[in-house]
Amino acid sequence: MDYQIVVGKFNCKNCDFSKTGNITIDKLQRWFKCPKCGQSAQITVDLNHDFNLNLNKSNYPAHETKINVTSSAYQLAIVQQLAELTKVLQNLSTHVDHLNHKLDNFLNESNQHKLATKHFHDQDLDVRDNSAITNNHHYSALGDAQINFDLISDVDVDLSRNVSLSLANPKEIAQQKFDENKHIETVFRVNDNREIQEFLNSKEIKIRNLPETHEHDEILDRIAILIGVRYPLVRKFHEKVKGTMNHGEPFTLNLKNDTQEAIASICQIANFLYKIAFLEEYNYQKSPRFILSARVNRIPQAINFFSGAWLERFIRKQIIAVITEINPEINYSFLINPQVILPNGNNFEMDLFFKVEEEIFWFEVKSGEYQKYVNKYAKIKPLLGLDKEHSYLILLEAKELSTQALSSLFDMTVTSLEIFTLTFSQAVEKYRINRE
Repeated sequence: MDYQIVVGKFNCKNCDFSKTGNITIDKLQRWFKCPKCGQSAQITVDLNHDFNLNLNKSNYPAHETKINVTSSAYQLAIVQQLAELTKVLQNLSTHVDHLNHKLDNFLNESNQHKLATKHFHDQDLDVRDNSAITNNHHYSALGDAQINFDLISDVDVDLSRNVSLSLANPKEIAQQKFDENKHIETVFRVNDNREIQEFLNSKEIKIRNLPETHEHDEILDRIAILIGVRYPLVRKFHEKVKGTMNHGEPFTLNLKNDTQEAIASICQIANFLYKIAFLEEYNYQKSPRFILSARVNRIPQAINFFSGAWLERFIRKQIIAVITEINPEINYSFLINPQVILPNGNNFEMDLFFKVEEEIFWFEVKSGEYQKYVNKYAKIKPLLGLDKEHSYLILLEAKELSTQALSSLFDMTVTSLEIFTLTFSQAVEKYRINRE
């Protein structure tokens, strides 16, 4: 029996021996031993050759044989190709499934973040009832890296709204007035702080490290604003948190003699902090007891926030509020918490720099003891080459006489949180545009 002739290829996967030649079609897909290593491999059609050039013409008319050989070998080659393509498609399908899974996770996280910032509304307070609430979520997966912000997707204050301009008005803060109908117009822009970095380098102050930005920064910024704006009302809660956070013991607050506005503000902020797991426990017993109990969650993010990061965030937002209120088109950028190496080789972490048009401003912020830091700042100030009007120390609480004395002694602008915006607005008033 005569068989059709095709070009076959033997390729040993064990030793890479390869040979191509004319074979009868019955040899295709059969296993043969490699003459070099003895391992078996299949003979396949060599797709790089013309099937029509190799045929046995002894028993068939030329045109029939051509058709038969081409059809038979080609069909077999197609089957081989389909098998190989099937494997490729299976691999691609697995890869696509993996990418889709990653995309779904990303979209879920993105939606959770949007919900967290969308559904905060600053009217309806979720004040806890009499039953004690213990946070039964497990935060072991939280580690030192991230916060489970899907826990705040149902928080009641709309933090996607702009914050009241009253936060930039120290008189309204002093009078505890919060006009929720006023807004800061936020201009979304790229914060290009390279010129600030170049400024530091020009003073032989080398930047060792800059903090990374995180998607939850916006939420923490907005909670910081709520604390800052309402600080006169929530002071006692803040002091309890700071006083117990290092050891993590529970604390209680008796709010029976506080105003309804103070109770509402404290419970609201405590609830927000519980939602983002910065408080491990939170419970409020309403009338007639008016007892709030809570426990700080001693994770690094919470400790850092309560230790003063909230005030740094609030001051940064205050500065932006003042700048954009004076002139929405003003050019500014900022640099947050650069860890630097001073010219004498000492390491130091600075709080905040702003570049407003061509001016550089340096801000240090203290929510607690400041006495041991003031002299350090006074020594760094000459290295920066900044005058008193461009060097600020903002204290959470300080009497005006104390700040005036400190300003005179250390040649810096020392101010309390209460009057900071008024003080800083005077420094940038020259950029105000006439809107009449």
